[in-house]
Amino acid sequence: MRRILILDDDADIRLILKVFLERDGQTKVHEASDAAAGWALLQATDLDLVVLDQQLPDSSGMEVLQRIQRLIPTPPPVVVLTASRDMELRQSLLDQGARAVLNKPFDPAALVNELRVFLND
Repeated sequence: MRRILILDDDADIRLILKVFLERDGQTKVHEASDAAAGWALLQATDLDLVVLDQQLPDSSGMEVLQRIQRLIPTPPPVVVLTASRDMELRQSLLDQGARAVLNKPFDPAALVNELRVFLND
């Protein structure tokens, strides 16, 4: 069973991704709406992928990404979702260890297909 954390404050985005990702019967989605809850799940769960919103109510995605890279011995791949078109921000996220920076809004089926690539690395 693959385990994915969706860390996004938008409940609709979490629900959509959960439904699409769990369709295969081989994926379990964990959800968190803020960095504190996400960090607790990161420490308690062996994850295969993290889908991280760049803007959280209690932290930026960049801060969460840096913490993951610094404090988890073998960090899972992290894919960041953002509505920002700021190319410097996107490059900084990649430089800090994000495997990809993907756009919001998104087509759910297309996004799930992109995420599956990181599960098969």
